[in-house]
Order: sequence, then C-alpha cells, then structure tokens
Amino acid sequence: MGQTPPMRTLPMLFLLLCGCPPIVDPPAEMTLVGEGLDEALLSVRATGPDDVWFVGSDQGAGPALLQWDGSAWTRHDTAALDGVNLWWVHPTADTVFVAGSGGTLASLDRSSGAITRIDGPRDTLTFFGIWGASAQDMWAVGAAIGAGEPPSIWRNAGGAWAEVDTTAEPFHLENVSLFKVHGSAADDVWIVGTRGLILHWDGATFTDLSPPDLDQNLLTVEWGEAGPIVVGGLNQGLIFEREGEAWVDVTPDLTPALNGVCQGSSTVAVGRWGGMARRVDGAWALDDESLTLLDYHGCLTTSDGAIWAVGGHISASPLNEGLIAYQGPATVPSPTP
Repeated sequence: MGQTPPMRTLPMLFLLLCGCPPIVDPPAEMTLVGEGLDEALLSVRATGPDDVWFVGSDQGAGPALLQWDGSAWTRHDTAALDGVNLWWVHPTADTVFVAGSGGTLASLDRSSGAITRIDGPRDTLTFFGIWGASAQDMWAVGAAIGAGEPPSIWRNAGGAWAEVDTTAEPFHLENVSLFKVHGSAADDVWIVGTRGLILHWDGATFTDLSPPDLDQNLLTVEWGEAGPIVVGGLNQGLIFEREGEAWVDVTPDLTPALNGVCQGSSTVAVGRWGGMARRVDGAWALDDESLTLLDYHGCLTTSDGAIWAVGGHISASPLNEGLIAYQGPATVPSPTP
C-alpha cells in the first residue's frame, strides 16, 4: 500500500545493450478485456481454449463464477455460496470444483448447474487452492489467517472429502499458511505456503522439500513442461525451478512480488502492479510494460497460444475492481457485469 511500482523499461534496455535474444511474443498483444468489474477475479483455469473458468469475490450477488466458451460469457448462479470469496477453481469434464472463504469446498454439476457444498471444514478456514489429477482424486489447501489455528489439507480420494492428518512428520505446520496445490499426476502433488514451505506427495507419503533457509511466502506452484515452478515473494518476487534434487532461484532483477504462475503453450508468472514475467528458451524476463497498477492473482495459458491473467484490488478488503487481461487469437469482449 502506498509503494511506488518499479520502472518497467529497464529489462528491455538491458536486452538491447547486452545483445540478448528478444522476447518472442505470443499471437497478439496483451490487452485488458475486462476492468473495473464489481468483483476481483482470483483464479482462471480451463479444460481447453473454449472452456475457461473464472472465480472471484462476492460483492453482494454471490461470488463471481464466469465461463468463457470461446465465443460468449456465462455468469453462473452462485446464490448457494452467498458471502463466500472464491479463491480457486478446477474444472473437469463433468464438474467444476471451487474453493474459498468460510471453509468452502464446493462443486458445480455442469449438466444441472447445481452447486453442492461439502460439510466438515471449519468455517475459519479459507481454501486458497484446489487441484486434482482427476475428479476422483482432488486436493484442497488452506489456512485460518489471523485465527491462530493450524492450516489444513483436505483430499477427496474416490468419493468423500476428508482432512489429512498433519500432526505427524514431516509437516511442521506451526505458524504456516498453505496457499496452492498442483501436480502432474496422482503420485506427484506439490503444496506451497509461507516460510518457504514446499511439500511433495508421491502417492504414499509427504516429503518436505522446502529450500533451505528460505523465510519467504511461496504463493503458487504449477507443474508443466519445466517441471514444478514456484513463485511468491513479499517486497520482491521469487521464481524457483526444480533442477534435479535442488531448487534454483531464476528470478529476474526488479521482479515485483508474484502471485501466480502458469505453464502450457507459454510459461508466465504474474503479480503486483500488473507485473508479468515470461520464460522463453529457459530464461525468465520481465515484460517492459504493464497494463495496470492493480495486482494480478492468477494466470492461464491454453493450447491455442492464449494467455489469460486475472486480478484487481486484492491487497485489502473490499476485493473489487476486477480485471481480465488476454493475449491470443480470439476476439474477447468484456464480460457482462
């Protein structure tokens, strides 16, 4: 709050002076297709370019749950989740899973439109991340921010959600918050959180693979062609890649704090002040321009070469002034308020 965003021209100037290869641009320029929306948008996930899902805060009409089908927007009825801020979404062929405040884990039946919320999680929890290798093997992670309670991991393995016992080794979750979960398969799941925490599930047990002596917030992990990539930071951004058995810091200079990372047709990280970094030919570089001084929270790349980024006013309540940025081959109108 009240900080001056860093200059965006230095990374491009550095490229010109050093003779480094230029950044390869995706199919079109990044543009804001939605801004000033009532709700901040916090996550964007998809099953494909014509099935993109967005979730966000509740500003009085139920939390935002939007779908882009490649040609038009649909706003789904979320009255069943009144008062909930949705922080993450994971769509599958038949079901759309969402996670959020008030201990909310819920699913949307795509055929009927009905939303079902599971019972069990304490309402002091906010689930910040949800992911699964399949609709029958889902994970959700969260924290009771400011409540002095331990964080929580929930899993649906074959039909019923249950909390994972985190009281034994290797968790050490005292004074830790959990933010995101992602993986490549049912036996390769990654969870990140505060104080540099990185947990790995191999299908049978958890292992603590946190970088040594890292006391920083790690906010998002995503697995892709480059393996697991972890981003975060507080005043300055962090990008870690896994090389063998070690984490390597590959953060470009002047990177602002990062909230999201996505891998697919492109590899992109997004964060504070509209900051965006891209991985090209194995190296990360910052975009030299920013479309907004608000913050991105999540991003997505799809098989048609498109890049989506979402966010808004997310650093403090109210979570509003939502924005959607897009770069790709389609013509995307602003979503209907």
